[in-house]
Amino acid sequence: MNLKQKTVRAILWASSAKIISQAFSWIVTIILARLLLPSDFGIIAMAWLYIAFLDLITELGVGAAIIQKKDLDSLDLHTCFWFSLFMGVFFYLPTYMVAPAIATFFKQIELTNIIRLLGLIFIIASIKTIPYNLLTKELDFNKRSIAEVLSIISGGVLSVILAFLGYGVWSLVYGALLRYFVLTIASYYMLPWRPKLIFSLNRLKSLMNFGIVVVGSRMLRYFHNRSDILIIGKVLGDKSLGYYQMALQIATLPVEKITAIINQVALPTFSKLQRNNEELRSYFLKITKAVSLITFPIIAGIIVTSESLIKVVLTEKWISIEIPMQFMCLVGLIKSVDQIIPMILLAKGKPNLFFRFNLICAIILPITMIVVSSYGINAIAAAFAIVYPFLSLILWTYGFREIKLSISDYVRNLFPSIIGSIAMTVGVMLFQVTYRSISDYGDLTMLVGSIGVGVICYFIFLKFYFNNIFSDIYDIYKSFKRQEVAPE
Repeated sequence: MNLKQKTVRAILWASSAKIISQAFSWIVTIILARLLLPSDFGIIAMAWLYIAFLDLITELGVGAAIIQKKDLDSLDLHTCFWFSLFMGVFFYLPTYMVAPAIATFFKQIELTNIIRLLGLIFIIASIKTIPYNLLTKELDFNKRSIAEVLSIISGGVLSVILAFLGYGVWSLVYGALLRYFVLTIASYYMLPWRPKLIFSLNRLKSLMNFGIVVVGSRMLRYFHNRSDILIIGKVLGDKSLGYYQMALQIATLPVEKITAIINQVALPTFSKLQRNNEELRSYFLKITKAVSLITFPIIAGIIVTSESLIKVVLTEKWISIEIPMQFMCLVGLIKSVDQIIPMILLAKGKPNLFFRFNLICAIILPITMIVVSSYGINAIAAAFAIVYPFLSLILWTYGFREIKLSISDYVRNLFPSIIGSIAMTVGVMLFQVTYRSISDYGDLTMLVGSIGVGVICYFIFLKFYFNNIFSDIYDIYKSFKRQEVAPE
């Protein structure tokens, strides 16, 4: 099986898994949103702010180094395993000690035990580093996807059961722990790799030359992406943070899930093409077009149906998230396509450029959030939506320069998605105005009708004005399946 066939197979498997897991996750989220309080989501967001940050750096970029390195051997793998396990244990110890200080910072005493328990994730996640990343490196997403789906279902079921039993925020904690545990067990089942007591300091140093820069970029990226959570939690409290976290979760759904699918496949694929600029550029444009054709209309649809969507899915108690959710959708629109660019920089061995971009964002975005924080979550979301597009231009510049891509070619590539989404939005707005003038049916009918009209308008517009778009997509798929690439 050649690289293009592997890529298509990986995307299909990853997509299927994400669709199943995301559908299930959203059912779970809706149930939990009805059972739990906004403050419960705010408290868990405070805990994850610390846990997820350290989870990014416990392996110090070992996973990315495994995927990127071409001449990986057994000694590299065993070295990476023992180093990752050591780091997982190493980071848990200070976590246990600093948990009370974090709880005091947010004025939430319950955070102490929550953080101490969630900190076990560092150890659990470190154990799965090798099999999980080997499955990714070889584009073996059928096995990896099964492991992910099993973990999400098991964690979600436990959270719902515990929420029904009145465990409150702890239902989210125990569900997260089970999800990581099942993913680790399933990864070893899917790839029966076993560690041996061998270790090479020289190999570790070689891998860290790449991995540490990647981790530095991830740390900065996480900081500027989550600075709003930190500031809201500290300044505005758990209830406001719960509202903001839910708004962010809905608005970034297409970004996090769809680009996660693509990036899982993009890094190993781009890495194999790192010396072939022409083909790498072609892959990048095709993937970007495919992503935008999905994410742009979804995000536009969330914006234009926000009121009825919140009332029907989450109930009236969450209506305060409408405005921040709309602003964060604008950010999500840009992120849905710019998140692919770092994969080019990493594949080309230029993590320093990604680091530089994240450093700029880590300085500008938090300062912006602090300045507007006293005006509430609407102001914070608006500030993010205004500032981030200008910062994203820096990332585009770095990526386009590496593959010699012009901005005009890039915009032309996105044109069908942009115009189609605008046409869809206009069609839905006309339907909503007409609906309100002639009918007094409820929000459910409005939401279902808006979705139906939006889907019809989007596909009809693409069919009439970009008649070749569907055949282009099919040709892309056929070329992936048939066209041979140079041997690896």
